[in-house]
Amino acid sequence: MTYEITPAHFGFTTRLRVLLALGTLARPSWAWTPREIVTGLLTWLFIEFWWYVQHNYSLEVDEDSVRVVGGRVIRKGRVRYLREFNRWPWRGGTQLVLSEHAPAWVPPLFGGAIVIPKGLPEYEQVKQKVSTWMANSADGCAI
Repeated sequence: MTYEITPAHFGFTTRLRVLLALGTLARPSWAWTPREIVTGLLTWLFIEFWWYVQHNYSLEVDEDSVRVVGGRVIRKGRVRYLREFNRWPWRGGTQLVLSEHAPAWVPPLFGGAIVIPKGLPEYEQVKQKVSTWMANSADGCAI
């Protein structure tokens, strides 16, 4: 099954994104210099681009693997890290993070994890499927 993941699945509604963007510009208007205006706008554009790249992808889930199209693959029996995070909406909301690597290699900086947002309609089915992979993995790790 293929799922199209969007920022809305993570809880990043248009309203929240505008609120966060305004937060980057939250200073009295009389205190702004032209250089600070440009820096603030570039920061906002960078954050928008990063959100777009991090939260727009295709996720394929089948009986033997979970894969991000054009990216990472996690195979059945090789899951070494599985954790559900309950975060505030501006941090991505509730999400399931899984990886074939040990916890030290899971942060997004290293790109070793796949994130499945709770906003995905079939989230519970995917979570159940991947949880059985963890219980049946060769390492014997638990959630």
